[in-house]
Amino acid sequence: MKKHLFFAVFCMFAGISAAQTFSVKGHVNDTRHRSLPGATVYLWPANHSDQRVGNVTANDGSFTVNVPYLGPYVMQVSYVGFNTTTQNVKITQNGQDVGIIILHEKTVALNEVVAVGRETRAIQVSDTLKYNADAFKTLQGSDAETLISKMPGIVVDNSGTIQAQGETVQQVLVDGKPFFNGDPTLALKNLPAEIVKNIEVFDKKSDQAEFTGFDDGNSIKTINVVTRRGMQTGIFGKIIDGAGEDHSHDIDYQSSASVNVFNGNRRITLLGMSNNINQQNFSDEDLGGVMGGGGFRGFRGGSFGGGMIGSQGGLTRTNAGGFNYSDNWGKKMTITTGYFFNMTNNLQDQSVARTYFDAADVGRIYNEEDHTDATNYNHRFNMRLDYRPDESNWFTFTPSLLFQRNINSSTTFGQTFLNGVLNNQTSNKSNNVTDASNISLSLLYRHRFSKPGRTISAYVNYGSNTNHQDGYYEAHSFFNTQADTTNTYQTLLNNSNGYNWGSSLIYTEPMSKHGMIQLSYRINYNRRDIDQRAYQYFTQQLDTSLSNVYNSDYLTQSGGLGYRYRNINGLMLMANLNLQHATLMGDETFPLPQNTHFSYTSLLPMVMLNYKVSSISSIHFMLRSSTSAPSVQQLENVINNTNPLMVTGGNPNLSQQTSNRALFRYTLTPKTGQTFILMLSAGNTMNYIGNSTFIAQRDSVLPGGIVLNKGAQYSYPVNLSGNWNASSLVTFGFPVDFLKSNLNLSTMFTYNRLPAIYNGVSEITKNYVITPKAILGSNISDKVDFTLSYGASFNMARNQMFSNQNSTYLNQIAQFKFDWILWEGFTLENVLTYQGNSGMSHGYNQNYFLWNAAVGKKIFKNQRGEIKLQAYDLLHQNKSLSQNVYDTYYEDVSTNVMKPYMMLTFTYDLRNFKGAQYQKEQQDRKRHWEGMPGGHPPGGMMGPEGGYPHPPM
Repeated sequence: MKKHLFFAVFCMFAGISAAQTFSVKGHVNDTRHRSLPGATVYLWPANHSDQRVGNVTANDGSFTVNVPYLGPYVMQVSYVGFNTTTQNVKITQNGQDVGIIILHEKTVALNEVVAVGRETRAIQVSDTLKYNADAFKTLQGSDAETLISKMPGIVVDNSGTIQAQGETVQQVLVDGKPFFNGDPTLALKNLPAEIVKNIEVFDKKSDQAEFTGFDDGNSIKTINVVTRRGMQTGIFGKIIDGAGEDHSHDIDYQSSASVNVFNGNRRITLLGMSNNINQQNFSDEDLGGVMGGGGFRGFRGGSFGGGMIGSQGGLTRTNAGGFNYSDNWGKKMTITTGYFFNMTNNLQDQSVARTYFDAADVGRIYNEEDHTDATNYNHRFNMRLDYRPDESNWFTFTPSLLFQRNINSSTTFGQTFLNGVLNNQTSNKSNNVTDASNISLSLLYRHRFSKPGRTISAYVNYGSNTNHQDGYYEAHSFFNTQADTTNTYQTLLNNSNGYNWGSSLIYTEPMSKHGMIQLSYRINYNRRDIDQRAYQYFTQQLDTSLSNVYNSDYLTQSGGLGYRYRNINGLMLMANLNLQHATLMGDETFPLPQNTHFSYTSLLPMVMLNYKVSSISSIHFMLRSSTSAPSVQQLENVINNTNPLMVTGGNPNLSQQTSNRALFRYTLTPKTGQTFILMLSAGNTMNYIGNSTFIAQRDSVLPGGIVLNKGAQYSYPVNLSGNWNASSLVTFGFPVDFLKSNLNLSTMFTYNRLPAIYNGVSEITKNYVITPKAILGSNISDKVDFTLSYGASFNMARNQMFSNQNSTYLNQIAQFKFDWILWEGFTLENVLTYQGNSGMSHGYNQNYFLWNAAVGKKIFKNQRGEIKLQAYDLLHQNKSLSQNVYDTYYEDVSTNVMKPYMMLTFTYDLRNFKGAQYQKEQQDRKRHWEGMPGGHPPGGMMGPEGGYPHPPM
């Protein structure tokens, strides 16, 4: 009945007839005949300026504005960084084409320069924070990652993970198009800084949400790299070859090459790399969920899509290569596609010291030594095809194919101590092979009616995945005394398969000059099947207590009504309410037939506010609720005893989680060069899936007849209440003129409230982390570059019931980086890093210095080549130490690192741009400003370079 009523309402709105209007269309270009997407176009009757109507240009610079009647009009076109143009037009017919409107970049005459000039560092454009690359100088030959690390509000950590405005960047675009499927590390490591004109940071909505203007909550933090127009036609890249040896006389090597062939819209990138010095300029796709840690803490992965992960700890040997291609096929079709392959071999040794909060376990310490040898292969192919037969219709087809093979061999030695006395011990060994795949297809259709704002869009997707694990496992454990030693030998087979499909239908209808409503219907289905078998190794007899055949089905349907208000004063308010019905079904067919069935009905609100307070400041607010189902691994009722001291199980009676999150962000970017960002967020999860942990006080029997020996622990997932989280970020960046530098100051605070059950008692662990950071980065020239930084992480873990085991941990990192291109092309590089740790377990509170240095000589024409002798870890002190906080314990972790080495490398920067003359003119013009205070031209010269920003709402 509800479904029929919904479609009746839908059809009613779809049949609303539009009042008589007349459309006016045209294009907006710059003086180089490049489209300007996102330009604002207004028209109003010649004698009634209060009746203006408008729109923004699409990706190809086209626009359509509907006016109420025919006659004389005034048309105004504006774009950030360009002069606004106003002209009179006479509208005589419906569909009238006013042609191409040319906008000219803003310029400042030399005699208008004030005593102190600075380039604008960043501006706020709608929901996008746009950085000016010219305001952040880098050394000749630097990559885009080095460039963005100088920008306020953006943080790049040692693993290559990028955070912007307090959130992890999940995608990088180049001129609005995916680059190697948006892999952030791959894009920024392989693009030279000198081709970058702007860096745009925004929350990219789904294609359907961008089209309708209504956010669906599926946005991801995204960086768009806007390239310089003079460097959008040509060939550029980098070649590196090097060899050396470490202090053990083992050979170290690196070799990499990247070539980019840009010809306007046609762009081809080829790259390859091979090294054994832990350089991984890409993210791995962990489909099998087997790359999350050492030892037996994640042995039986069996998960579906572990997602993208950064560089791993330990020692990594890498071979990788791929291509990326994008182009416009005629005027109606665009394509972006790519393939990437990588092979990594990771050798990792970890030491873990775990301390429990519970008072019943005062003095309980678990120590673990892990060794892992893992070889991982990844193939990933992605494509996006956009077809726009006319201005009213748009098709987007997106297929992807992902394959992974992981060969893993690991050993674990674990011991539990009570008050310094050995309580139990295990020595484990495993070998396993995982093959996983993921295939997905999606198709989006979008249609605009003649009435402005009236649209309909339909989206369908299908995906399937497989995960097959074949392994051998053995364990030698004793509990209380070595006379109680038990030996286990098993063969493990784990087959996991699944598929999913979904669809959505969205209709929008304007209700007034500034208001619009949205009607939506969505349906999604997710099927997961898992067949897990354990056999006694010598007899190959099936162990039914450790085997399980289980499948789960999760179906959601939702109908929503939304309203959006937007005015010309920079205010956008959107509210959406979805009624969702979900069913979660589980069916176990082996070893004992049983099934579960749960139904949920939820009201899921979403509210968003964007307000441009002034030309230099803006406010963003978002409130959203969402649901998520437990994983099949959490649901399957089977015991995992691959670590006999830490046995785990599933819970088929788990319910879905409901998460609520609120976010507030204020951005201030005055033309004097400062950048201020304030971010606040808070959230909670109802029916949070946490853990119930039980420490056996005597030998106990678990379901299926599995014996839990005295002193061992058993954990399984349960739904809990009381999960909360909060975070805040304050960033302030400003130029330091007398040093010709930029100073970025930031402080981040995070809070997590983690509920758990320990030995039948509910408890809460609160984790507070304060992270201040200061970065002073030079802005002198492309010959001298220095960065002085300090960062700290003050971590406090507090258990409200058992305060005797509370943890306070402080990690401090100070770094000085200095690069200098000397006379006649001689180069000098130095990076000195200090890391201090306190509050960790015995043996982990170690402070150390890491000093890397290099000397080199630039060669060839334009100094494009360089021969360099580099040294890594000159002081032989490097270490890797960290602390992790969980619901019932915290642990200190030490991981092996690269040995000190010396290496001789040759580097060649390939540059051959057809727009080189244009860039030379720009550089000659820029030299007029050298020697002035700040060393930069005044603000207002930062206009866009004809990139392809994300479509406006």
